[in-house]
Amino acid sequence: MRVKVGGDEMKKKIKWSFLLCSVLIPLCLSACQQGHLEKQGSSNKELQKKIVRKNIHFDKTGPAATFDWEAKNSNRYRRFENNPQIMKSDDSDGISIYSLQQNEAPLDGEGKVQKALQVIEGVYVDQIGIDTVVKASGATNQESMYTHLWNDYIIPKIEKNSSTFDPNTYVEYLGEKYPLKIYGPMYLKLMTNALSFEKNYELKGYAVKGNKVFIRIQVPIYFPEPLSRWEKYFVGTDFNQMFYDWLDKLHQRYAEKEMNRDDHISYIMLSTVLKQLVKKNFDATSLSGYANSETSPTEFTVEMEVTNQGDVRIDLKNLAILLQIPQQMKGENQYGKEDENNIFWTIPSGNNSDGQKIKEKLKNFNPKDPVKSYAIGTPVVFANGLEVTLNSVTDDPNLDVQDDQDRIDKSKKQHRLIVEFTLSNTTPLSIENTPDYTNVDLYDGQGKSAYMLNNTLNYKQPTVLEAGESAKYKINYLTDGDGPFTVVYGDAKWVIPK
Repeated sequence: MRVKVGGDEMKKKIKWSFLLCSVLIPLCLSACQQGHLEKQGSSNKELQKKIVRKNIHFDKTGPAATFDWEAKNSNRYRRFENNPQIMKSDDSDGISIYSLQQNEAPLDGEGKVQKALQVIEGVYVDQIGIDTVVKASGATNQESMYTHLWNDYIIPKIEKNSSTFDPNTYVEYLGEKYPLKIYGPMYLKLMTNALSFEKNYELKGYAVKGNKVFIRIQVPIYFPEPLSRWEKYFVGTDFNQMFYDWLDKLHQRYAEKEMNRDDHISYIMLSTVLKQLVKKNFDATSLSGYANSETSPTEFTVEMEVTNQGDVRIDLKNLAILLQIPQQMKGENQYGKEDENNIFWTIPSGNNSDGQKIKEKLKNFNPKDPVKSYAIGTPVVFANGLEVTLNSVTDDPNLDVQDDQDRIDKSKKQHRLIVEFTLSNTTPLSIENTPDYTNVDLYDGQGKSAYMLNNTLNYKQPTVLEAGESAKYKINYLTDGDGPFTVVYGDAKWVIPK
């Protein structure tokens, strides 16, 4: 598909004239045929009636044939630029990777929430776990999941609001067909890739009713990648540059005037999708946009079904909500008043509030009582690759508290506790600043936070864990009340009975 550019200026003009004529003339004829409408009405009022179109099959050739659908966009380890052998801390340090243990079935309510959170984490924390999302959607692989979402969720919503949209729209360039129904799902994958950019989500609330699990989360909002229209792109290859020039002309032809936007949105949408994909060289692990959690996070509620055995199902509507697609399709985008980098910017879809009307009363998430519960002695792997095992919690009334005499109150049922962890570095990088005491808390039976005793700092404990190394760490606490005590590390908890 690479095009050789050479010869004098006259040959270039003749070549371009021939190319544009050979491509745009058939395209115009196709547009007229596909965009034909039956019109009825009187005076200045016209009613448009959509033509019933047959489903057209397209063979996957060109870039579509080599697109790596099974590629997993994963940025698991953050590194320091000046020292790439050392892991950089990030928001995923406190997110544990939950897995169903054999003795946990049938699941209780919290267990079902944990299983549903795996699906969320497969999108927003580490997409190495995207197969969890694929399985929950009922698909067999990423390609079938995104294609199903495109054909059975997005296309019907567009068709409902546009009588001229044709999902079978395609353009042909240098003998290669580029159908919207094939390249649209590819764009969804690139868009989803961007959602894990900050490796972060925050659980806001949840509810469980039978097998139905409702989860409200706050996540980084997705922004489409800026695409300057009618300008040249210099991406390094002759083919890409020529393709961009051609797409610019195609887009301008159909989007320059407002009256043409509604009549040919399928072509505008296709040209916008192709611009995103070509700019990324059809790389399945690239990002089509970015996600930002600091300036404008977004909240929404998703519903899933989780069986007592831990099987998770998410329908198309809630999968779309999880991937922020309704948010991309809402607003005053009929005339491009919202974000014109969005592929849906031409579609008069109005406000899409899918999933926001949840009848179930959600339980607010309490960081003192996480839903991810583990047994003492069970290794817990966190998203950054650190493995944490709570070995023991020992009540030692003889523990030295000389440095904290002002904290002793004999009128209270105080306990002096020694909490012992084993930390293991399962990554290929060095992890510094271990242990991170700020990531650990202990609460008494009334939910009051325990005080970390100063003598904890007297322990000689490693501050750096090299790749493959493990070490034991102790933290001393003073509580003001009885148990049961709860140890919290990140989003994981261990409940120690009285």
